[in-house]
Amino acid sequence: MLAAGLLAGLVLDKVVLRRLEVITQRTPWEGDEIVVESLRGLLLYSALLTGLYAAAAQFPLTAGLQRLTDNMFLVTIILIATLFFMRLAAGFVTHYAKKAVLPSISIFSNLAKVIVFSIGA
Repeated sequence: MLAAGLLAGLVLDKVVLRRLEVITQRTPWEGDEIVVESLRGLLLYSALLTGLYAAAAQFPLTAGLQRLTDNMFLVTIILIATLFFMRLAAGFVTHYAKKAVLPSISIFSNLAKVIVFSIGA
């Protein structure tokens, strides 16, 4: 299960994202490139985590240990989703701040990250 999750994650990260990257370069909207770049690496971790969870489900666990495993899985999924939305928000803020020619783009990008992280936490 763990090896299948790792393999699926590598395929998603290396093959699917590269194909999506090629497709997004043909579209006029730059936002799709930001979305694809925000996913980089996170698909691998998500698939690996899913494989790990499926492998752990094969073991007979006590109710307390099962609840702990479920909660750890949920927290990790929330963390991965938060990282995705942090990258996404920072990417869009940076993109639009460059168009608006703002003097300090990093401050707005970091502010967006802090806001999204606060919501995720």
